[in-house]
Formats: sequence, structure tokens, C-alpha cells
Amino acid sequence: MGAALCGPMKALDEESRKIEEELRRERYEEKRRVKILLLGSSDSGKSTIAKQMRIIHASGFTESELINFKLFVMNNVIECFRQISLSIRKLKIDVPSTEAGLVNKLCKTPEEILNAEQEEQRRDLAAMRSFACVKNLLARVDEINLELIWNEYELKAVHLTYVSFLAELDRILAANYKPTNKDVIHLRASTTGVHEIAFGFKKYVIRLIDVGGQKSERRKWIHCFENVTAVLFVASLSCYDMFLEDDPKTNRLADSIDLFNQMLNNKYLLHCSFILFLNKKDLFEDKLRRVRLSKYFRAYKENGMEMFQEETKDCSRRVYVHFTNAIDTSNIDIVFSAACDIILQSSLQKSGLT
Repeated sequence: MGAALCGPMKALDEESRKIEEELRRERYEEKRRVKILLLGSSDSGKSTIAKQMRIIHASGFTESELINFKLFVMNNVIECFRQISLSIRKLKIDVPSTEAGLVNKLCKTPEEILNAEQEEQRRDLAAMRSFACVKNLLARVDEINLELIWNEYELKAVHLTYVSFLAELDRILAANYKPTNKDVIHLRASTTGVHEIAFGFKKYVIRLIDVGGQKSERRKWIHCFENVTAVLFVASLSCYDMFLEDDPKTNRLADSIDLFNQMLNNKYLLHCSFILFLNKKDLFEDKLRRVRLSKYFRAYKENGMEMFQEETKDCSRRVYVHFTNAIDTSNIDIVFSAACDIILQSSLQKSGLT
């Protein structure tokens, strides 16, 4: 009888051993999965960082994805020319009668150009770039000490987009144009919903969760707080003289500081490592030569970092801070790798794998 049961019992023992080994392996693999929540207010540059991760760690964008981005690039260029047209009106720059039709169309009914045939779009935008009123406006934007003009919201947008897309307009307007990775990085588009990028980093699998930064999107963030290893908070330093599009009375940097403080003290995130990217450092330093920081934040003079340090001085955990330029792939590669090393070391200690 005992001999008869020996075979089945051995089989059961073997099956139990395999199950236990599989469970141990899954537990080990789970500890190697790192969930990073990418947070920040609208236009902070966090989604640009997410796109950089696609390029650096996840083989970039497919051919079909790049082709699909073409429409978004063209929309960005049209929006830039719309902002130019609005600024020409606001600053009362002289518009010759031969140029007035297109300028007025962009001010009043930009959808006519957005919905036009590609050939018509290319013709109109190529013509507008050579308009005398446009050249006059862009010359004024580039005047270093013209603080009054720089303080116009539209002209800030014109300046930044001009650098990224208008300088490449001939290539973008070509019939065979296909966006490059660099074009996608410069592309401005609001993030809505939740987007995840998964990629390998050393022996780990990073899940980077990017969520919309507009106020209307923030109520959705709590659904992403489960099993978070670390928070990567991105704040734009250069927006200290700008205001929210969906709340024009609220300063963008003040909103970012307030949001950072909320996340730092959120009860669901107290166990997480916290990384702070102070983004658009190059634009911030450039703008300080034109617009005083103290005009908007009286207690501070030149260093945006000290405003965030004020929020963390009574915090029991350390916040790791890095200055970044999200459109610089090399900078983001180096800084993100350094941040991940910190996150992984902390995760190892908590999970007992060290």
C-alpha cells in the first residue's frame, strides 16, 4: 500500500516544489519592476522627457508613428503663425494690404488653414514667412532688453516655437517631409489620460507612467498611485512670468510649487522616493536677463531652486534635485540614469535585495 502511494506522493511533492519555485521567481521579478510616476503641471516638459525615454531606451518611434506626427507638427507651425498674427495686431505693427488677408484669416479663422489642402497650407505658410510684418515682429522679439514685448504671452510662444520649427520651415513644408525624432521632441501637444512606457534599465524593468498635467486631468492621478516606487516631478523654471491657460489668474510656477508640495505630502506617496527635475534651465537663465524673477516672486532673486527647497525644508525624506533641459537628449540620458540609480538603490534596500 505504502509502495503504491509512493509514486503519486513524489509527483505531488515535485509539483509543489515547481509551484513554490515559480512563486519565488515571480516575487523576485516583481521586486525588479520599478514603477515611476511622472508628474508635473501643464507645459512643464514632462511629456518631452517621456518621449526622450522612448528614444533612448525603447527604440524610438516607428515609421508609422513618425508619419502620424506630421499632422501635429503642421498644426504647431500654424499655431505659431497664429500667435505671430495676434502679436502683430496687439503691437500695432504695420501690415501691408497684400499681407492683411492671411494675417486676418489666422487671427479670426485659423481653422480655414488647418482644414485646407496640404499644398495650400504649404503655400500660405511659405508666403507668410517672408511677410514684412512678420519680419518686423520677429526682429522685435529678438531685442534683448525689450521687456514689454517679452512679457506678452503670445510673443513668448512665438519665440520658443520659432527656434524649434520656423528655423526648419523649408524642410517641414517639403512635400516629402517626414518628422524626425528631434521634431517629435520639440512638438507641443497636451497630454490627456494616462500613458505608459516600459523599458529595461540595467537588470530592471522601468514602467514610466505619464499623466496629463492640466488641472482638469489631475483628479485622475490618484488612480495611478498604487505600487509606485518613485515620483519624478518635473517643474518648468522658465514659466515664472506666465499664467495657466485654464486659470489665467494663477502663475504657472506658483502652481507648480503648490502641486509639488501636495504630491510630496500626499499620504499615498509618502513611501516613494522623490526626484525633482527643475526643467528648462537654459530658457530660465536666458529669460532672467530680460525679466526679473523678483517681479513675480519678491522673496527670490535669481535661483528658482530655492523656491522648491523652501517646500522641502521640513520634509522628513530627502528630495533629489536635478537641473534639466528636456529637449537635450544627452542631458536627459545622463540625468535620468543618475535618478534611476538613486531610485533603484532605495528600492533594493526596501525590498531586502541588497
